[in-house]
Amino acid sequence: MFAEEVMHHGVLTVRPDASLDDLERVLLESGVSGCPVLSGDRVVGVVTLMDIVASGARAHEETSPLSDYFSAKEAPSAANDAQGGNQWARPPRKGSFTKQVKDVMSTHVVSVAPHASIELVAKTMAQRHVHRVLVISGQELRGIISSFDIVKLLANGRLRNTALATDWE
Repeated sequence: MFAEEVMHHGVLTVRPDASLDDLERVLLESGVSGCPVLSGDRVVGVVTLMDIVASGARAHEETSPLSDYFSAKEAPSAANDAQGGNQWARPPRKGSFTKQVKDVMSTHVVSVAPHASIELVAKTMAQRHVHRVLVISGQELRGIISSFDIVKLLANGRLRNTALATDWE
């Protein structure tokens, strides 16, 4: 099995000059924890929710983006509860971001070619201590593979006859 067979197409990307407010909103709404940073069509970095938290990027910060997110999962909003709804609302922000994506992103991009084996993808993730690799052909971003994608392959038995599955069993 190869990277191009597993990768997600239509990858969520962000520009280096995007605000961290916009990045946080898009990542949380999309249900992903990180994405590539593109300048034009060129990959210049990767940014994650943890990069935002680690940067201490909020002005007058009282909570982090992740604590806001998890607080929103704990209790429904009063307005929705009063209307009998069951939607979860995000608590109000305690401060606005003072930085842009380029201020917190990692410029060390971990990538593989589309024809890379899934075993190589998994070993690359483990060796580089990352949870996502970009699939790049030449200079073109073709897709992304997360560690969760590898776990799903193992759980679904799609890697049963590979060296990767043998190493982990």
